[in-house]
Amino acid sequence: MQRAHVRVALIFGIILTLSAMAGACCDDSLEEPQVLHGRFVASIGEPALTSFGLNYQSFIFEVMTPKGRRFVRIMHAFALFEPQIPSCVLDYKQSYEVVATHHNACSASVSNMSKKYVFDDEGRFIGFKSAIEYSKGVPTLPIPHDEPLPCYVVSVEDVSLIQPLQ
Repeated sequence: MQRAHVRVALIFGIILTLSAMAGACCDDSLEEPQVLHGRFVASIGEPALTSFGLNYQSFIFEVMTPKGRRFVRIMHAFALFEPQIPSCVLDYKQSYEVVATHHNACSASVSNMSKKYVFDDEGRFIGFKSAIEYSKGVPTLPIPHDEPLPCYVVSVEDVSLIQPLQ
């Protein structure tokens, strides 16, 4: 019985630690939010929603600049009761305006972001699978899979500012 309590306390401690680390990643930026114009190319599958700590959404976003296109990671950390980026953004025909803040700490390659560990029913590791879901109508794009993408974090307050462009 005591072992069960120790396990629960240990798991709870790990969750709190990870939440604090994620909060540190996403909350203490000195940079000002920027307005990005572009398209949502794909969604990166994240773990199931939890009411303990923060949940995450990650997207690959194609930013159009005067110098051409570039790909960035859009990340959003939220509690279960806070707004999420809606799945309807996964339509490549639609361009969006996104208010987000640049964060070096969450930059990652598409290969690393989308790699999910697979375990069998008995908990043994059996391999990896890709957890990437491309937007509806996305063409073949030159997305750099092994280079870290710059990361931009959308705050809970800025989720409602994600607007389709006309």
